[in-house]
Amino acid sequence: MSSTATTAPVRVILFGMGTVGRAALRLARTRQWLHPVGAVIGSSASARGRMESGEHPADLRWSTDADLLLDQLRPEVALIATRSPVTDVKEDIIRCVERGVSVVTSSEEMFYPNVADPAAAGEIEAACRAGGAAVVATGINPGYVFDVLPVVIAGASWDVQRVSVTRMLDCSVFGRTVHRLLGVGYSPAGFEEARRAGIIRGHIGFEESARVIAGVLGKDLDRFEENVQPLIAERPYQLAEYVVSAGETAGVVQDATGWVDGSPWLRFDLSLHVDPQSVGIQTRDHIRIEGENTLNVTIQPGTTSILTTSALLVNTIPAVLSAPPGLYTATDLLPAAPWLGAHPPPGIRRRVQG
Repeated sequence: MSSTATTAPVRVILFGMGTVGRAALRLARTRQWLHPVGAVIGSSASARGRMESGEHPADLRWSTDADLLLDQLRPEVALIATRSPVTDVKEDIIRCVERGVSVVTSSEEMFYPNVADPAAAGEIEAACRAGGAAVVATGINPGYVFDVLPVVIAGASWDVQRVSVTRMLDCSVFGRTVHRLLGVGYSPAGFEEARRAGIIRGHIGFEESARVIAGVLGKDLDRFEENVQPLIAERPYQLAEYVVSAGETAGVVQDATGWVDGSPWLRFDLSLHVDPQSVGIQTRDHIRIEGENTLNVTIQPGTTSILTTSALLVNTIPAVLSAPPGLYTATDLLPAAPWLGAHPPPGIRRRVQG
């Protein structure tokens, strides 16, 4: 890509038309400087059925063949909102950046891929430099509440003796597939079995967030530990796709601790439930930076998962198109902000069409 003076809208392709992907598409279509041109969908009958039913703009090309759409539509940036593991998104990221298409992804592990797969991180970095594209992962977590916000808030602190982040959220917005990964809808015995098998991971990305915060602030974590426990329903909960029965898991509580120089230095706490108010949970996000001038910031009633993640995907496009080729964390780039102008922001790298 090269910097040009064209005012033509930036061409965007989306990978994944799930809840986040559809929300990102809806938002992108409100920005005059963006032009969503295509969507890569999964091969499942439900994915195809959703697109064939007309739940998309008439001018949006879609296919299960990513290479076909990339070559025919020649987008400038891809929004990849499919899977969490690095191994599941690496192939799509590399096929984009090899063509000079920069990527913003919601993959939690891609926020700091050296935690889950350093080798894959190296492959993606090399492909970025060879193709002249940039990659960054973002979302509500990681990408905002548990990392970017604490780093930004810490910028106003005298020192940082301890970082704490607490998030309480309503997880009813997710479907059953995501609930199973979070730990919702199990019997107590089934929860323990699924947790031991690695099926239940709760929130993915705590370690990625912790290591990014520590790195930005010049600290090294001695060790990192996290734990997830179920919240058992005392009554049935009717959800959009199924019913959580009394005695099954209706949510989880999860915590994580990072040690620096042998002492707890970072603490994350997360509570999620399908009906948080029914069990006395008030949805909120709270960041505390302890030190000489302790700072406390609370967002009430808390950021919403789908809308915030999709907004961050779209609002990060200017930053990733302004960055030199490479693999970045969200803290490496300028904070995401909505570009509300009619024309593309100045200074971004444009892919020459034709």
